[in-house]
Amino acid sequence: MKQDEINRSPEDWLELIKEWQQSNMSAKSWCLKQNIPYKKFIYRKTRLVNPFCPGPQAPNSSFVELLDQRLTLSGLEIQYHNFSLKLQKDFDPSTLLSCLKVMEKL
Repeated sequence: MKQDEINRSPEDWLELIKEWQQSNMSAKSWCLKQNIPYKKFIYRKTRLVNPFCPGPQAPNSSFVELLDQRLTLSGLEIQYHNFSLKLQKDFDPSTLLSCLKVMEKL
């Protein structure tokens, strides 16, 4: 292990991580260019960015929470021929009037 690696403080590593993020390079390429061992960099990055994570991070879930819009909108839907106008509970009446005038001309 090189002497400068031993002497790097957590603040030094955070600065290096910031430099890498601003470089728009892959971590592997950036580490190679900076003569920093890639595995050491990833280890430090993982520990400093998420210090409460005792081991490898769990992969992100591919599930997305969907909300039932019927429960959140509870407004009004107006259908006219092929057009549909959905209004939230707190809609602006002047905007509705403008939309209806446009629809009337169609």
